[in-house]
Amino acid sequence: MKNKRGRWAYAAILIFSCAFFLCFYGVKCLNPCYVDWLLSGGLDISQHYAGWLFFRKEPWTFPVGYFYGLSYPNPMSIVYMDSIPLLAVFFKLFQPLLPAHFQYFGWYGLLCVLLQGILGVKLAAKYSKSATVSFLAGTLAVMTPAFLWRMFLHTALASHWILLLALIGIVYYEEYFKGKHVRSALFWAMIGFLCCTVHLYFLPMCFIILCAFLYLDARCMGLRGRRLCYAFAGFWCGVWIPACALGVFLPGMTVSDLDFTWKKTFNLNAFFNPQGWSRILPKLPLHTYGQSEGFAYLGLGILLIVFVSGLLVVYYLWGGGEREAACRSVCTASRRRPVWESCFFP
Repeated sequence: MKNKRGRWAYAAILIFSCAFFLCFYGVKCLNPCYVDWLLSGGLDISQHYAGWLFFRKEPWTFPVGYFYGLSYPNPMSIVYMDSIPLLAVFFKLFQPLLPAHFQYFGWYGLLCVLLQGILGVKLAAKYSKSATVSFLAGTLAVMTPAFLWRMFLHTALASHWILLLALIGIVYYEEYFKGKHVRSALFWAMIGFLCCTVHLYFLPMCFIILCAFLYLDARCMGLRGRRLCYAFAGFWCGVWIPACALGVFLPGMTVSDLDFTWKKTFNLNAFFNPQGWSRILPKLPLHTYGQSEGFAYLGLGILLIVFVSGLLVVYYLWGGGEREAACRSVCTASRRRPVWESCFFP
């Protein structure tokens, strides 16, 4: 999808994402001065808004993420209020100019939908020359139930685009990062920075993707410790510097209720349990009530795609001879096999 005509997929996904957001969530949430929906939206989203509300009124301190209004005399960090620290710190710079009631969660939600669609198209474009196929892949990324469910429940956790952006490092390794060590370091520093300043939950997931990137780099370029350290060091610098600035290492932070924490768990059931998001698949029981937090249902369409893809992989691996050649021809679609695929699946 390198020709100019193929770029319509990006314009189309932007239009689709905006329209889908407005149909699904409405337009009121985009009013920066309208906050009623945050105060009545449930415990989590109300907590996120409360964190911003108290943080914006505090004088600047160091670490810049500290505020005392909710936990005096002990400090609290905006990181632990799930208030999207990156935006909270940015808008606090304009505190004297902001109205008494101000929220950024609605526009950030729209940004998440747009980035989800654009990056979905970008990833699909690697494997398909068809702009239509790439566009449809982007729409699936936007309509994923696990993404939509978190949008205005745990808004920061709806930043699935961070994971898609990290996957760009692997899928487009040959085009953008092979042999370009400084660029790799800057890219992974950006990913680490986003993990720390949006939500720390993305940190372990992005670290796993980083490990895959380092493995790919080692397979393609050879084991050279100094070169491999670029991306690794860049990632952790991107995490630790803002972590120190925001006060992530808050003194006295402990797990107060281990029993409650244990109930907020995840198992493989989450991938197949629609929890009411499907008219076809039944709602499955949860081991504990808190496992609803691990909701990871991708939608029946995507599950079918994964199933068919699995069958094709088995067909490719065990078909042998002419079948293998035919399958390879279909999969590559007249394009050279991606270098990352050759390294992970030689």
